[in-house]
Amino acid sequence: MGRRHFDRDAAIKAQDRLTEESGNSSNNFISIWKYDPDNPLPKLDFSLKEDKTARTMQLDIIPHEITPSHPQYKQKKAQSRDPEFVEDVISDIWVHKNVGPTNATVLCLDQYGKKCPLCEDYEKLKAELGWDHDDVKAAKKKCRGILTVVDRNDEEGKIQVVDRPHFWFAKKLLDSRKQFSNESRQIILYDVSDEGHFVETFTEISEYNGKKGPGANNSFFFQKRGEDTGYGDEIVDEAPKIGDWLIVRDYDELVRIRDGEDAEEEAEEEDRAEANAVAEKVEETVDIKKPEERKSRRPRKKKEEPKEDTCPYDLVFGQDSRSCETCDKCELEHPSIYAKCDAEYDAKWADEEDETVY
Repeated sequence: MGRRHFDRDAAIKAQDRLTEESGNSSNNFISIWKYDPDNPLPKLDFSLKEDKTARTMQLDIIPHEITPSHPQYKQKKAQSRDPEFVEDVISDIWVHKNVGPTNATVLCLDQYGKKCPLCEDYEKLKAELGWDHDDVKAAKKKCRGILTVVDRNDEEGKIQVVDRPHFWFAKKLLDSRKQFSNESRQIILYDVSDEGHFVETFTEISEYNGKKGPGANNSFFFQKRGEDTGYGDEIVDEAPKIGDWLIVRDYDELVRIRDGEDAEEEAEEEDRAEANAVAEKVEETVDIKKPEERKSRRPRKKKEEPKEDTCPYDLVFGQDSRSCETCDKCELEHPSIYAKCDAEYDAKWADEEDETVY
């Protein structure tokens, strides 16, 4: 089978579209979430308080609609009591992290029943190096637990999205719910009425390189909402439809993101080598000039990297990544700093996520 030719123009157009969808105009970071400047996806703030103490939260768990664009739509529809309106409280979304030179986070295609080049890379690495090698762990897909919630201490009362490693939040929430309801069986996460429950939780403090940051949520306590503190069923319609916010990239797009410009440069070098070889062969019998080598595209200007690994918003570098809306702002305004911070965050917690059985 011949080498797949790298289509430069198509790759540039695709990259422009990818970064536009991700809300990032600098081509330095790619996310799984669509970005709407007029209606950005609100994410719950898990950062520590200013005095670096744990943040206690009282959360109402709001079910969200599972639409046909959701990777588990068919499965959840088959399990739903109402196949005409499918809802759930937790969406388990599988991603690959730190992909390519941009440290991109992308959706795993396997969950959509499609071939995933990054899963193929993982299987090859595992066969070559063994499952416990650091490079193999880094290549393994990760599970994110996605919920929609209302922070009862938020004056606006807006619905926000929890996007955390499944093991850090969603799994512990479900385990706590099971423990609390073992006897009474009163804890129903779907119930948004006055008779339902809210959950109180706090983010544990972790320490890395002498700096404190947010860790997992290990403690969950359920309490009855009380009279006039619940919601109507229409609240579910207002919750973000997770599947509709996800950016699903095809196989070739993931390959281009993984390979970055290296694939393009390699293709151009091979093309030049082939052209030179043909010209040299022709010169042996015909006196002609060699075709001029194609000029490479002018190298992109690199953004100046910070002299120090420091959060521009006074959060803990490598610890508070993805923990608050400030991180979303940093992702747009300081993409290279955000990518480094995100990579350090993942390097610290890769083992915890990889050892989790979902």
